[in-house]
Amino acid sequence: MAETMLVNSMVILTLLFWGAWGIFDKKALGHTAPLGQLVAVYCFSPLLALFVAGVLTLWVPGWHLTEHTLFYALLGSISYFVATIAYLIAMTKGEASLILGVTASYPLIAQALAFVMLGEELNPIRILGCVIMIAGIIVLSGSGSSKEELSASGHAGTDSSSLLKSKGTDLLAEHKAVALSLNQSVKEELDLESDSAVALATTALNSNSSSLNLEVYSAHNITIQNKGKEASAAVTVVRESEVCNNDSADKSKSIKTLPSHLSLACIVCVLVAVTGWAVRGMFDKIALEHPAHPHPFEVYLGKFICDSVLGIGALIWLLVKRPEINVFSRSLRPWASGSAVCLAGGSAAYYIALSKLSASYVIAITGCYPLFMYLLAVWILKEKFNMTRAIGIILITAGGIVTQLTQG
Repeated sequence: MAETMLVNSMVILTLLFWGAWGIFDKKALGHTAPLGQLVAVYCFSPLLALFVAGVLTLWVPGWHLTEHTLFYALLGSISYFVATIAYLIAMTKGEASLILGVTASYPLIAQALAFVMLGEELNPIRILGCVIMIAGIIVLSGSGSSKEELSASGHAGTDSSSLLKSKGTDLLAEHKAVALSLNQSVKEELDLESDSAVALATTALNSNSSSLNLEVYSAHNITIQNKGKEASAAVTVVRESEVCNNDSADKSKSIKTLPSHLSLACIVCVLVAVTGWAVRGMFDKIALEHPAHPHPFEVYLGKFICDSVLGIGALIWLLVKRPEINVFSRSLRPWASGSAVCLAGGSAAYYIALSKLSASYVIAITGCYPLFMYLLAVWILKEKFNMTRAIGIILITAGGIVTQLTQG
């Protein structure tokens, strides 16, 4: 009874942490490109590895990482990393609702892989629960007002101020902070109504000039006072915001040309993503079932060590190939760190649950985290609620209940 309560608690924690992760990720993507957010989160892996090592030292005296644990942790990390990259590529080649719906099928793929790789029994009721949850996720992901989004993106070239407005008060706060290092006339103009502030900031950020800030602000009869490091820091903030704004503008423009069907390249990316995410769970379970009976946190530590290596490699590649993406932006740090903490907390609970129950069950039940993600988005981000989304929530909940019946 106590163990059942522990496992159920770990499952709930996984769902809550991974659901909150989506909120931090959404906020972070307002400040960088998807690849930048992924690398920024991976940059926290070395710190998390040290933290987990400290926890193990306190809780599990005499712990040690075996070659078996590290090997399968590495395979799991590579599978997840490759799958996530494939997912991001797929998102650039097809409609988001379509990609999200199709990739939500990975718990179903995990059922087949658990049968083949782990010898777990195929449970028809569990498979039915997965199918119901996947249907709910597809309904939920496709419930957005895509026509309104397309209409809004169609005006991106002529009315770019609407693009900044959609990003909320965060970027406005940054632009107002810039004024602290400029002369009084800048302060006065940026302290006007939001529309005026957005218009001025948008004009600056949409310039393709290499000397963006000097030329655009000069065009508004505004001069920058020489305030040494403060002025330099202000210019840096504007340029970081420019990268973010240009990236968002590119995404808005690309919405118009994204196909409503999956191309061959997109299908390949989706298959790699769903297979990679499902395979990762298999490798995690194999690592936990070693005869040496490693503690779940030993496998967890192995994951962070491998993630650190992958993250450093990805960061070097990004610095060389995409230097315009700044993963160390001050505006990105709180959201990237929140995302990393939520992923880490959810993964910790996930590993404990996985050590107690079958991989097919744990992956299936935790696969309904998009439900928690959406409910948090409605509560925290004030996203609109509609009947289609309600149907999606009901389906995911029903699928979760059916899957829960197969626990054991």
